[in-house]
Amino acid sequence: MVYPESAPKNWREILDETHMRWIESPLHDKDFNPDGTIKKPHWHVMLSADGPITLKAVEKIIEPLNVPAPQKVGSGRGMIRYFIHLDNPEKYQYSRDEIVGHGGADVESYFELTKTNKISVMKDIATYIYENEIDNYADFLGF
Repeated sequence: MVYPESAPKNWREILDETHMRWIESPLHDKDFNPDGTIKKPHWHVMLSADGPITLKAVEKIIEPLNVPAPQKVGSGRGMIRYFIHLDNPEKYQYSRDEIVGHGGADVESYFELTKTNKISVMKDIATYIYENEIDNYADFLGF
């Protein structure tokens, strides 16, 4: 996490200079602690390397940012979804449009449908076509 109050003003440029892919969340300024107090504004950041990278190497990269200790991410897709609280409806819903990819990071790839979801969507489309007796493509496009 990067806190505006303690990070250098050029923290993004510092990360950009590593030439790593990294993704920045919207500024989380509407999050609450369990006791109801508002959390300090912060950004979540996910670094992505082309191969294995040690915790020591990550610590060296982020040292100039004056941030808490880094944490390994179990699922990049899950982390990016957390950036906007997509799976936590009880939390403030940040805008997907405010997620920023740096260094060639493809934010949209984290939101692509899984194979299971694609099959489900195709079944829904087929059901819609059958139930609405659509027999030509022009009618379907009016859907």
